[in-house]
Amino acid sequence: ELARKKTILATEASGIISWELNVQTGEILMRNVPGLVGTWKISMREWLTYVHTQDRTKVRRAISDMLTTSAHPQFQIDFRMRFPDSDKLQYCAIYGKALRNDADNRPAAYIGYITNETRFVEMNIKQKWANRCNQIILANVNSGLLYIDSDFNVKWDNLQKVFPGKNVFEKLCNRGMVGNCAVHDGKKVRCEHCPVHECELRKEITTIDYFVDKNLEVEVKLIPVLNGSQVNGVVCRVDDVTVRQKVFRNLEEARRKAEESSKLKTTFLANIGHEIRTPLNAINGFAELLDDASPDDRKMYIKIINDNSRNLITLVENLLELSDIECGELQLTHETMYLPTLVEYLLDNHRNRVPEGVELKGEAGEPLYISSDERRVQEVVSHFLSNALKYTQQGSVTLGYEDLGEQGVKIYVRDTGIGIADEYRSRVFHRFEKLGSMVSGNGLGLAICRAITTALGGEIGYESKLGEGSTFWITLPQHREMVPA
Repeated sequence: ELARKKTILATEASGIISWELNVQTGEILMRNVPGLVGTWKISMREWLTYVHTQDRTKVRRAISDMLTTSAHPQFQIDFRMRFPDSDKLQYCAIYGKALRNDADNRPAAYIGYITNETRFVEMNIKQKWANRCNQIILANVNSGLLYIDSDFNVKWDNLQKVFPGKNVFEKLCNRGMVGNCAVHDGKKVRCEHCPVHECELRKEITTIDYFVDKNLEVEVKLIPVLNGSQVNGVVCRVDDVTVRQKVFRNLEEARRKAEESSKLKTTFLANIGHEIRTPLNAINGFAELLDDASPDDRKMYIKIINDNSRNLITLVENLLELSDIECGELQLTHETMYLPTLVEYLLDNHRNRVPEGVELKGEAGEPLYISSDERRVQEVVSHFLSNALKYTQQGSVTLGYEDLGEQGVKIYVRDTGIGIADEYRSRVFHRFEKLGSMVSGNGLGLAICRAITTALGGEIGYESKLGEGSTFWITLPQHREMVPA
């Protein structure tokens, strides 16, 4: 009797339902049923009405097998039922075993218990749903995520889904993969200067940018997982920032160019102001002197006014032309030019400007036709000839061309003039650059030549040695050999 009471007390204290089945009467005696005090005696048929309709067949079959088997093993069934005090379904598990046998050695009674697993089942369902949600998030998030615990074991990650075929930590960790640490005496030894380990020690968010390869740049954000003052691990978030960084670098380059453009604009305005004021001052000053000037002086003053007027017109025309070229408004034509004829034409146009003691000559190569804008080519080469004649006091100025094969054709002007000092070499094709303060001109000619040559798809350059002369040249593409009929 004492043992029976202890069993009942233990059952009540545990919160489980104990039951006894009388095989002959088919009645079940239950104790500790929620909502009922004392025992609950009910027939097997009636008890089945409390079982969920979808589980009744399973429970009925299990009870039938229990009663007819000769081995009488211990059994267990998971099912759903409701208790007398509520219509809410509960997840239960029933356990039982034969208690005693009759004269024919058949079970006369069974005993067991029923546990209410609802709380654990619901928690398990929530856990599975949370895991499923996490899997969906990891599979569809655009960022790579990895969680590594305090023992440096990778618990989960989606890196291969976000970065297939890429080892994004190859350049971040000495051993090529976070968590792939050396093991000594059963413990993992962190790589030297491991950023994940340093994040654990500092307990601060750390961000690192680097190139995985030439086509992939990533940003790795290391976030410590804190539990009070303890660090339970680190979450690594990996984002593909290739496009963003490219845009950022392009914007930075654009900003730098804008600053350079602003500086060039300031310099340009200062230079253009000086270049315009010089002829205007001369025109204005000598115009005021005309009334009181003698006939000889008047003639000289008028010449000065005319010369400065032409210089001013040339300056404005050059500025407008350079502006059109840089704005992409330069109108170009492509026509067939015969180079020997071009050389002869340009030489004839400059013979009346040749200083005494200087020979102007041509070097004709193989007869060639080229396809380009003839007027613009003449403009560039004419400027080369004008400069060469301006800076050559003795010797010769030579115009010629050279067939470069697949690279095109090279047209050059070679002189034996003063040459170019080293201090001017890097600025020869810049605006308003002149080889000395006493040299005439506005310093825009070579800048225009470079802009025209670029627009024609060619290249421009020069070689020079101070005191021995210079050679200015342009190369033009798309030429073909043809001997005229």
